[in-house]
Amino acid sequence: MMSRRLLPLLGVCLFSLLTCATTRAQQSLPVKVEGSVNSSTLATTGRATVKLTFTTEAPLRQPFAVRLELRSGGRTVQQRDHAPPIAVMLWEPNKPVTYELPLFFPLTPKNVNTVDVLVGFLNPKDNKVRPPLSRSRARDGLIQIAKFKFPEIELVPDATNVETTIAAALALAKSDARAAWDQLEFSFRRTGDYNLKEQLQQALLKVGKMKPAPLSFEEQGIVRGRIQAERVRYLRQVAGRLYDRGRLFAALVLLDEVGGALQQDADRAVLGALNNARRVTKDRDGIAEKVFAVTKEQLAEVEQLALEHKAEPERLTFAVAMAANKKMRGIVGELVGTIELRGEL
Repeated sequence: MMSRRLLPLLGVCLFSLLTCATTRAQQSLPVKVEGSVNSSTLATTGRATVKLTFTTEAPLRQPFAVRLELRSGGRTVQQRDHAPPIAVMLWEPNKPVTYELPLFFPLTPKNVNTVDVLVGFLNPKDNKVRPPLSRSRARDGLIQIAKFKFPEIELVPDATNVETTIAAALALAKSDARAAWDQLEFSFRRTGDYNLKEQLQQALLKVGKMKPAPLSFEEQGIVRGRIQAERVRYLRQVAGRLYDRGRLFAALVLLDEVGGALQQDADRAVLGALNNARRVTKDRDGIAEKVFAVTKEQLAEVEQLALEHKAEPERLTFAVAMAANKKMRGIVGELVGTIELRGEL
């Protein structure tokens, strides 16, 4: 029979275990993740593809990026932080979201055999990783969703290996020029022998031109981000000039345009967008304070106008008409602030 003295201790232990289990469950996001890896061409091209499927059980209320990590023998082989093609806050409950992520190993990693594929959700605000739902224990906020065997690849191709590669690539070029190019390029990257490099270059010329591969969703995001960065830079520059000329409201409108675009990227969890959005918001709020600043006399006028226009629909109509006068914008802002903006308004 168990000693009575041990019963309280047992109760404390059980409570601690339950608390730890509850804490881990709270840290997990209500998302199930499935994954698979296609490594059929890894040995010849250094390329593989991981397919990810996310199914959320409840709407996610804040933006997260996805962290994909490849580990072998306890060390990280590759880490990919990315914003999914569909923002996590747009994921619908019980509706799977599937996309593929290309993996590339331009130089063969050493001492790699079995590779574990782990996934977690990265919060750009605090740079912490939270795991999805899983029966297995999370590792650094990540859970394992798949594994694959890394093929044995000759680290430095010799003359025989290069000759075999060239023959296979030229035969393949008749049906799939891009795959042939990948095979030749993979050997070219790994050899330091200039004679072999020249042979591979000649083979690449024989493969010839081809249509470029379509951009992945990550590459599309990079292109879109660079275009937007230039647009943001230009609009902020113009807003600064307008501010210097005393045209505060025009500067405010431009910064609202910039901030809205950056906030969209922040909501998609595009890495780095959150800090940019905060910086523009800070600039915007400083100008807004000046544009809508009011004196004590103006506040008294707001109170008087609110009494004269007691019906809120009438007060709103009056405020909109008054907004045409630039000098009255501060009063208009305060007057609108006295209205409870219900759906019909």
